[in-house]
Amino acid sequence: MKLRTLALGLALIAASQPIQAKCVFKRYLIIISAFDGTTQLGVPGASVTLFANDEAEAWPPDYVSTEPILTDANGAVSGTFYFHTASGSFFGMDSCRRKLKKLEVVVTHEGYRSARIVVNAAKAVTSSTPAKVTLRIPAVMLEPLK
Repeated sequence: MKLRTLALGLALIAASQPIQAKCVFKRYLIIISAFDGTTQLGVPGASVTLFANDEAEAWPPDYVSTEPILTDANGAVSGTFYFHTASGSFFGMDSCRRKLKKLEVVVTHEGYRSARIVVNAAKAVTSSTPAKVTLRIPAVMLEPLK
């Protein structure tokens, strides 16, 4: 009886521990370019929004930023994004195996139609180390409004 009580107590303690503290954030360097579909030139100042794995909320750089992500003078942007590997739990145990599988990229700019592409994250990897994964997203073409 004492052993069951002890096991139940340990399970309750484990379940009460924050899951997110047990899993790490995987660091991604993401590189994106936006081009004018007519001139093939980069579109500076385009707003880029990322969504990871069908999440309803946008995936911000540094996991908490509220600043918009804008392309530079050449129509390119790169940034570090952190993806939480917590995959769910059972009595506070998490395998921390959640992976970035799909990345949705939405690009907008005044005078252009919004563009949206969906990328298989595994196919966009250009380099990977335990500390960082680099993803190069295919160029996003923006069509000018007429």
